[in-house]
Amino acid sequence: MSYIENKEGYVFNAGYFLAHEECERKTYEIPSSMGVDAGDGAKYVPAGTPFPSDDANAIGLVYEDTDVSVGNVAGSIVTKGTVYNGRLPITDIDYDEATLVGTENPKALGLYEKDDDVYVLTEDTTVVEDKDYYEKVVTRVSATAKSAMTGIKFIDEPAVTR
Repeated sequence: MSYIENKEGYVFNAGYFLAHEECERKTYEIPSSMGVDAGDGAKYVPAGTPFPSDDANAIGLVYEDTDVSVGNVAGSIVTKGTVYNGRLPITDIDYDEATLVGTENPKALGLYEKDDDVYVLTEDTTVVEDKDYYEKVVTRVSATAKSAMTGIKFIDEPAVTR
């Protein structure tokens, strides 16, 4: 059963983040503590999650969604291969203040503004003086974990041209 809810009606196969099938996988015990709530009392570890943690201890990426609702389970970890960075699950979202010179179109740049404690896409087409704009920064795998996973190459997905 897929727990991925990125886009309604889409089905993701195990290892969907791999650039090609040439990879090395090893079996490890995946702890239930890595699980995220699936919303119905179930817990799972999403495919592409750094294993065993998103830091210098990372040795690979979880190959497929792994149900850990009833405890630790054996699972497949990709330890060597090439992966599309943009297909990995998002682990963190942050907003950095954008530096603008005043001639940009904040809406066209996809910038955000802060409304109380919520960031919303701006509707401003010209820079409003004394207003702060923010860029959305998405983290999928930390730089430390990427460095630790020496057998994995992270690449961007090629652009589709016609």
